[in-house]
Amino acid sequence: MKKTNLLFVALNYQRVPDQLYLANEIIKIRSDFQIYFYVSQDIFLKYKDLVSTFPFPIINKKECNKISEKIEKPSKFKRMLNLFVEFIKTTPLYTQKLIIEESKYFDYLNNCFNKINSEINEYRFDLFFINGDRHLREEPVFLKISKVKGIKTVIPYLVDYSDKERILQTSPNITKRVRRKVFVSSYIWSSQTKKDEDYYYTHPISNALKKFGVLSENPFAMGAGQSDFLCLNNNHAKDKYITRGVFENKIKVVGDVSYDDIYFQYNKRSEVKKLILKKYKLDINKKIVIVSLPQLAEHGILDWESHWEEIDFLLSNICKLDQNVLVSLHPKMDKNAYEFIENKYGCKIFNERLRENIAIADLFVATFSSTIIWSVLCEVNSVVVDFYGLNYKMYDFLKSVKVVFQKKELLNALKFTLEQKIDFTEDWTKLSRKEVFDGQTIQRYIDLIDEVVKS
Repeated sequence: MKKTNLLFVALNYQRVPDQLYLANEIIKIRSDFQIYFYVSQDIFLKYKDLVSTFPFPIINKKECNKISEKIEKPSKFKRMLNLFVEFIKTTPLYTQKLIIEESKYFDYLNNCFNKINSEINEYRFDLFFINGDRHLREEPVFLKISKVKGIKTVIPYLVDYSDKERILQTSPNITKRVRRKVFVSSYIWSSQTKKDEDYYYTHPISNALKKFGVLSENPFAMGAGQSDFLCLNNNHAKDKYITRGVFENKIKVVGDVSYDDIYFQYNKRSEVKKLILKKYKLDINKKIVIVSLPQLAEHGILDWESHWEEIDFLLSNICKLDQNVLVSLHPKMDKNAYEFIENKYGCKIFNERLRENIAIADLFVATFSSTIIWSVLCEVNSVVVDFYGLNYKMYDFLKSVKVVFQKKELLNALKFTLEQKIDFTEDWTKLSRKEVFDGQTIQRYIDLIDEVVKS
């Protein structure tokens, strides 16, 4: 029997665990699939031990083994300098420098294409799984190879993709539209379009990608580029991406790879709850509050001193509820640094993944995160805290979730939400709960692979 060859393109170290999980789950069901990985050099350096025992063949492993130190990423070409330098960069004085930057990046893309294409030629791939269609590094190269060789590309749903508002709010790399009429380089004027106020890339990067043949028509929208399929977790997201220019026939609503685990835990939540109560010596007569601590220092939102002040405020108020409090730590958080909170606040840090326990909660407390969707799917009353000026809008559509912006309102909001009887029907419709929360997410990926390969 001819095997279906799939290539997972791993260019973002934060996505590697999810890519591995998806690949492993697919293989469990379909032994006639052969999965390979392409691993970027910085991932190889970060996960060197993991890569050495990788469960799937790495097509560029020989190249990775030659790496002795971390290389500079091509994303250096899109880093913004200070405002004065940015002003100078738009003038005729800087034109030659901009042309050189474009030439360097274009040469980088071509060199990568030649190298990776030769590696690809040793295999007969039927499908590429990629992280997106607007990133730099090797991603544009794989997009071009997919077109040259007629190999379809799928962007699996592994993370919420930033919308335009969040990108503009948080990214220092956005290129502002130049409005001056005098002393502006013709290079800038020729690469600017009339429809956009701001640009996702610097002009040299944008021009190089256009010349290379893979410039997205709208980099602010994931899936609007040269990919073939964009997987999403629900119909609400699908509608949003369609309004932002992504073609409807490119979108596949499959759910989230985490949903299957959560669904199975949800179906046996009474049994799971008994095990957790016993394991962590919790009071069976009290409710369970699960809090996902914010990574304020780990993500550079606050300095460490301010971070601990916020953790103290949050846990102090939650523990005033006098319930069982379970704390979930993000993988970025060093558990050793947080162990003291168990004695100080009387809470328990659990070792399981959040997806394994969230269904047993009576109340879930977190900052803005896709974990809020998990809690809503599991009909868990939820509170989102935002005392940090993030003011994200991506979960405003969820009417069952209480968002608290003022610290003085937190305790009352926690008490009220804990006891409230919430109707989740409207939110479940938006989240396509009936269609995607069924333990069949991996099967939908397999169905998509079969559909693409047969076509």
